[in-house]
Amino acid sequence: QECIRIQVEECCKKNNGKIIEIETLSDGSSQRSVWGGQIQWKKASLNAARTIKSMEKDYDCIYIFAHDTIFSLIRYYLPKSNKTHVIWIPHSLGKLFQDEHSGDKRIILENKAIASILKNPGDFIAYIGESMKNILEKEYKVPTKVLIPLINGLSLNSNRYLITKSDIERIINKYDIPKDKKMIFAWGRCVKQKGFDIIIPAYQQFIKRSPEHHLVLLMPIETSNDEYVKKIKEKLRRIPQNKVTAIFKFDPKLPACILTSPNTDMIIFASRFEGNPITPLEALFLCNASVKLLYSNIAPLRNLLKDNAQAICFEMNSESLVKKMEQPLPKKNNKKSLDSIDILRNYSQSLTSLLKS
Repeated sequence: QECIRIQVEECCKKNNGKIIEIETLSDGSSQRSVWGGQIQWKKASLNAARTIKSMEKDYDCIYIFAHDTIFSLIRYYLPKSNKTHVIWIPHSLGKLFQDEHSGDKRIILENKAIASILKNPGDFIAYIGESMKNILEKEYKVPTKVLIPLINGLSLNSNRYLITKSDIERIINKYDIPKDKKMIFAWGRCVKQKGFDIIIPAYQQFIKRSPEHHLVLLMPIETSNDEYVKKIKEKLRRIPQNKVTAIFKFDPKLPACILTSPNTDMIIFASRFEGNPITPLEALFLCNASVKLLYSNIAPLRNLLKDNAQAICFEMNSESLVKKMEQPLPKKNNKKSLDSIDILRNYSQSLTSLLKS
């Protein structure tokens, strides 16, 4: 956390900016604490609105980029002013995400946030991907004229993607990953959304015919439901220990090490729902063209991968996944342009268009 703060401070200084802290109900100890719930979202939005209001006297114009549910109510709490323009950027939505954080109360809060934005000309709602745009238009009745694209992407120069030989050696030795096996990789929070309960039984069947493979799962449990973690560990016990590596604490260098490894054969994305996920973008950026990308049949993943020769879609059950794991890729396959996954490019293009309008 301190490292991130230092990086942000340095970036702010280069652009004549500064960090202003806003009080919330989180103690910063975990992602679960930061995310909180409705009381946290209201408190964070209210305090952010108060801080922004106090800054109006010093600026002619203020653009507020309010990321995700925690800051969704900034405009609701911020009195209308010609100086301030709110752009709310939801990364998840109650009508899309089917988890413990969603429900009628969350949807009521989201509708309240949207209604307050619609009352203020010059405010916008940004969509991080085409499927999110469709949900906002169809399920939340947001007019198209209020929507602007701020499409998810990667910071391509991030240190997370700069892998050294020592990084690779550390990862292999620390987690005892075999050097002589074809790797199958999946990563994400250890929650039902990410579908590890589908991946593990599918792999259990797959290795009966393909013993040369090894499964690596990176499944941090900080925000996990204890019952789901127990379920996953029970399924893992049915697989020989020398056939799987299960890691339950996030290692920021591990995904890039696996994705760039010449031993990597398959990547699996088994999500039940998503906004516009980062993990497939990391695979597209780092994997070579021979790596098979298997993805569940949901709109955000289809939008990202349906036209990619590396990618194969499966239905959300283990039987379908096993069949697709055994399906070969086309012999000829070339990587596509990475322009669309550069978040700096995506944001700069959209914001340039917005400021010109």
